[in-house]
Amino acid sequence: MLTTSVVFFCAFGLLLLLGRQVHRVMHALALVLTNNYQSAALLYALPLLPGVALHEISHALMAVLLRVKVRSFTLVPQRKAGSITLGSVEVNRADIVRMTLIGLAPMLVGVIVLTLIGWYVFDIGRITQTLAAGDARQIGNQIMLATQVGDAFLWFYLMFAVANAMMPSASDTVTLPPVLFFLACLIGVAVAVAGIDWLRYFQPGAMTTMRWLSAVFLLTSFINAIALVPLWLLVQMFQKLTGRQVVY
Repeated sequence: MLTTSVVFFCAFGLLLLLGRQVHRVMHALALVLTNNYQSAALLYALPLLPGVALHEISHALMAVLLRVKVRSFTLVPQRKAGSITLGSVEVNRADIVRMTLIGLAPMLVGVIVLTLIGWYVFDIGRITQTLAAGDARQIGNQIMLATQVGDAFLWFYLMFAVANAMMPSASDTVTLPPVLFFLACLIGVAVAVAGIDWLRYFQPGAMTTMRWLSAVFLLTSFINAIALVPLWLLVQMFQKLTGRQVVY
C-alpha cells in the first residue's frame, strides 16, 4: 500500500512539474514570436484549445447539474494582473460544497478523459500491471510499448491539451480547504467511533484506482517531457533570430 501511494504521489507531482514547465515554455515561445502580450496570449492558448474548451464546459455543466446559474462563458484568453486566463466561466455564488464541485469539475473530467484514452488507445493496463508487480525497471518499457499505436500523434496531442488545461486555478480551489477539513473531521470521528478496520474494505479499490491513475499520469508526463524538447529548442532558436530574450 505504501509503495502504491508513493508512486501515485510521485507520478502526480511529476505531471504538475512538467505541466508548469510546458506552460512557461509555450508562453515564452508565443512572446518571442509576437512581441505583444495580447497576441502572445492568443497564440499560447491556441494549441491548448481542446483542453481549455473541456475545462470551461466542465465548469458550466457541473454548475447546471447542481442548479447554479452560469452568468458568462468564454474561451477567449485574457491577461489580468500579470497572469493569463485561457478561458473563464462565471457562476452565481452557492454553498461551499457546490462551489468546490464546480471548481474541481475540469480536473475530474480531464482525468476521466485521459484514462479513457489510455485504456482504449494506449492499453495502459500493461503499465498498471507493471506497477502492481512493483517492477520499476519495466515501467519505461511498457510506456514505450503503449505508444506504438496508429494515430499516436493525434492522441498524444489530445492528451497533451487536456492534461495541460485541466488543473484547477486558484479561484477554482478557494472553497476546497474547508471542505477537506470537514471531510478529515468526519473520517476522524468515524475512526474514533468504529475503529480503523472498516477502512480496509476500501483498500483494494483505492489501490487499484491509484495504480490506474499513476499509469495515466506517467504516460501523460512522458508526453509532456517529449513535447518540452522541441518547444524549448524553438524558444532558443527564435530568441537568436529575433534578438528578443524572455526570462521565465
